[in-house]
Amino acid sequence: MKRVAIVSLAVFLLGGQLIAAEPPAELSKEAQALKRRTEQALRAFRYADAVAPGDEFLALLRREEQTDHPDFLPMLIYVANAHHVLDNDAKSDSYLHEAFKRVEGDAALEAKYLGSLLSNLGMHCIDATKYDEAKAFFERGLRHEKAQKKVNFEGAAGCYLGLAKAEENLGNPQIAEKHYFLALRIFQDHVGPGSLRVADTCRSIGNFFGTNGDYEKAIENLDLAMQVYTKLQNQHAQVAGTALDLGKYLRRSGNPENALHLYAFARGVLLRAYPPEHVQFLPLDHFTGTLLADLGKNEAALTHYQRVLDGARRLQKTESMLVAGTYANMGYTLLQMNKLEESRKHYLRGAEIMGKLLPPQHAENMHILANLAYCEALMGKKKEATAKLQQASATYDSTLPHVMQVGSEASKLAYLEQLQGKTNLCMFNHLQLNPDDPAAAELAYSVILNRKGRVLEALSKCRLAPRNDMTANEQMMLAQLRTLHGALAGLLTQTQLRGAAGSEAKEKTLRTGIESLERRLAGRLATSVVDAPSPSRAQVASRLGKNTVLLEYFVYRPPDRKIPKAEEHLIPQRLAVYVVLADGGLRWADLGELSPLAEAIGNYRARLQVAQPADQQAAELYRLLVKPVAAHLPRSGTVVIAPDGPLNLLPFATLRDEPGKYLLESYLISYVTSGRDLLRPAETSTAAAKVVVMADPEYGSPQAAAGTQRDAPPISFAFNPLPGTAAEAKLIQSILPAAAIYTGTQATEDRVKELAAPTVLHIATHGFFADSQGQSSHRGLKLAKQPPTQAPAAAPQQPAEAASTKKPAIKASEQSRMRTPLARSGLALAGANGSGQGKEDGILTALEMTGVDLHGTQLVVLSACETGLGEITAGEGVFGMRRAFVIAGAETQVMSLWMVHDDATKELMALYYRGLKAGQGRAQAMQVAQQQMLRGKYAKPTYWGAFIVSGNREPLKL
Repeated sequence: MKRVAIVSLAVFLLGGQLIAAEPPAELSKEAQALKRRTEQALRAFRYADAVAPGDEFLALLRREEQTDHPDFLPMLIYVANAHHVLDNDAKSDSYLHEAFKRVEGDAALEAKYLGSLLSNLGMHCIDATKYDEAKAFFERGLRHEKAQKKVNFEGAAGCYLGLAKAEENLGNPQIAEKHYFLALRIFQDHVGPGSLRVADTCRSIGNFFGTNGDYEKAIENLDLAMQVYTKLQNQHAQVAGTALDLGKYLRRSGNPENALHLYAFARGVLLRAYPPEHVQFLPLDHFTGTLLADLGKNEAALTHYQRVLDGARRLQKTESMLVAGTYANMGYTLLQMNKLEESRKHYLRGAEIMGKLLPPQHAENMHILANLAYCEALMGKKKEATAKLQQASATYDSTLPHVMQVGSEASKLAYLEQLQGKTNLCMFNHLQLNPDDPAAAELAYSVILNRKGRVLEALSKCRLAPRNDMTANEQMMLAQLRTLHGALAGLLTQTQLRGAAGSEAKEKTLRTGIESLERRLAGRLATSVVDAPSPSRAQVASRLGKNTVLLEYFVYRPPDRKIPKAEEHLIPQRLAVYVVLADGGLRWADLGELSPLAEAIGNYRARLQVAQPADQQAAELYRLLVKPVAAHLPRSGTVVIAPDGPLNLLPFATLRDEPGKYLLESYLISYVTSGRDLLRPAETSTAAAKVVVMADPEYGSPQAAAGTQRDAPPISFAFNPLPGTAAEAKLIQSILPAAAIYTGTQATEDRVKELAAPTVLHIATHGFFADSQGQSSHRGLKLAKQPPTQAPAAAPQQPAEAASTKKPAIKASEQSRMRTPLARSGLALAGANGSGQGKEDGILTALEMTGVDLHGTQLVVLSACETGLGEITAGEGVFGMRRAFVIAGAETQVMSLWMVHDDATKELMALYYRGLKAGQGRAQAMQVAQQQMLRGKYAKPTYWGAFIVSGNREPLKL
């Protein structure tokens, strides 16, 4: 049976009542009776009971030569749709095309029926996987509806919904998403939020988000659909189908128990309406089998899959998407059971069927191809496997520009998360199965280059695109987005940092508004910015320069067929490094499991933060992370590091090689998010003020927090004066006399937000990441949790997966905090102790900073504590101030990885700016300054090692 989201819309597209309650008098009694039976069945959604009397009614009017009767044409369309629901496609298409011939060319009939007929024909093409034909029908239908004096809004919405489905299947998600929400708004406005049309559209939108990996949005929209369906009568198929959809995405998001309950619920709903052999039970068996396989119950899963295949044969529906997916899932299950030959046969059969139904480059075809490659790799068919992975990866990467141009940050991250399994497979294929194969290595690095840091790059482009030629409406949307970001940041500051009582309802409203605006603004990117083609390793190498190498680190989780999907998070992550040489060469090394490396980094940072001896730890980290590729590093050259995972928190310059020298003494070290950053063109600032310095803010009198937070221990804090920052500002001004200095009550949050992209922005104040604690004599936020806990500085930082081997249940409010790490990282400015200055509260969070336009700013220096910290996400860097300034548009960021000493930092910054003025590069000036510190009273890396330079390393253009 067809998907209900399509069917329900098709039945109702004609609008209004099904057929006039009082039939024309000239109909015979027999015809009237048949008509009534058909109407009653259709109104009750009993499609099987509608087709027989409907067919008889049409045949009777043909025999009586009454095909011009006003009831014949609408009945022809309604019965066609009933047949469509029941998979009687030949009869359905015959009826619809007959109706189309009768309508086309007749102005009166076209006005009444053409739009709906075109929509229904388009829906039929969707089910037949003829997406280009479907698109043409929907576009013509939409033109027809818009040309009418009185627009049929339901018909227009149906066309938008159909276009969305066609574009989604044609690989154009940015256009599809736009059409889905246009359809939803029309249905909500003209039919009502509790209507069947709204429920069907929400279900379609939910599945759209789920397909693109945004399971949270998928579940949210499917839940809305379920609420409407359960309030309506006789919606058994819709309720059961939505339960299956919800279960699918709950399963994928790590909640198999609730998914299993939903499948049992769906079976009970269906049994109340259909016999057990009905076609509606086939999807249920398919999804139940998938869930059982995820849980490692492979034999039970195969039993359910076999039911699907047997049922499809019985119904003579052996070449459908459901059957193709079932064969593919059986291939996966047999792979888990180490039955590789059988697995391959099932994958091939699934690919054969899928290839007949979908375009060659469709994502579903690529999923089967990648899984088939995994099977063949395990069978020793290495070249075949690599070739298939190359084909699949090239297709995935070709869709990324489209995906990155639409939707919110969350939806972009979700899509890349969905690709993570395929990324891991490419890494596994190279590093574990084919470590000496250049083709496998090229594929692995290409995948890294195309996917690592991709969302960060897209967000930065999205902020840039609208400012060049925005319409008044787009300017208003951008202003609204900044306002909502500020409101959300303020709310979370109060609830998470100051311990005030939270408002989950208000927070949800703000998030919804932000995501809606992000989606609408991102859609503009599709037409205003052309995403660059996938970069090559040769292009990256060409930007390195002489005597320079790139160390690209990457965290991956190798697949393990012995581990069920539901427990994949238990597979240890590993760390790899790829070395891109200036001559275009590529080298690599697998550095082992991530967890012990992360623990070693945590121990090392903990010792540096409290000035404890750390030479042994520095040497050990060099041995683990650098020595395996040390032979490829240039002598006294430049090393550009693209870290990943916990390496984002490691200052490589402080590591000690085997002779005992700091890497600072041998190499010029700079950082990028990924090799793609080297290809980013520089921008020119047009700001009147070339250098802006914010220092020594007047924080105001401390105000204690209320301590009423329910889901986490309350936090209170106070910012102490930092007189050293005022002296630092004067030193900078003595080096760069044209610098504009703002201190005291002038160093406000408002002023930062109103900046017009200065060439250099220097902020010297307290910085914080909300999970940290420190000493008030440093430039860090003094956080005191109640009850007191041991300071993190005394304990190593553990990677997320090392903390627990289970996935604990997370409360909604905790999930909220996890989703907003940018609201937990920030800077303290004037009024930050509670009094505020101007319109703002004095706490400039990273979330708010993303709305500031710094495109054209060459350098941002955050002379504060822990400004390089945040929540680490593999492949996307650190979610904190570092990310915020990249999104805002700054080319280069100087940030700190731990709490820094006031006087030592003042001296370091003076040295740094003298180097910049002398024409040294942005990274070179820091290297020279740190080398000078190494020879003075602040020789310990505790004092100079915290600061890293990320981004463009070239000299400033002052």
